[in-house]
Formats: sequence, structure tokens, C-alpha cells
Amino acid sequence: MPACNTRPKPRQKNISGKITVQLTIDPQGVPQNVAVVQGLGAGCDEEALRVMHAARFTNTSGQDHEIRMRLPFPYVAAAGK
Repeated sequence: MPACNTRPKPRQKNISGKITVQLTIDPQGVPQNVAVVQGLGAGCDEEALRVMHAARFTNTSGQDHEIRMRLPFPYVAAAGK
């Protein structure tokens, strides 16, 4: 489970849960139109957006078109970081 890598606030409050992110993946595997559909707050939503914008996906189907999806991200605040 990825750790929420933001301010001390999520760690101090031991925030954990799921963030649902909606995005479109272009034919080159780059996420576009990334948005939080259901968030946790406390900086975790922003971290989920940062991670998804940095992610790259591999097109294993061989089809040359966009893919739209909603992904649930389980997040837990990392203690001591």
C-alpha cells in the first residue's frame, strides 16, 4: 500500500483509507484529465494526483485509443517519514 508522502498532518492523525481517481490514459500511456472523485483530504488527495500525473502505463492490448478509468488508491499515512 503506497504511503501518503505529504505534510506531517496525515501522519499525526494516522489518516488511512481509499482515494478514487478518475483519469484518461492516452495511446502513449500518459495519464490525462486526472481528477479526485472521492478523497481523504489532509494533503493525501494532492499526493494521489502527483503520483498519477507521474505514472506511465503500458498498452498491452495493442489498440491505439484512449482508455478512461476510475482507480481506487488505498493510502495510509507513513509513520516517521
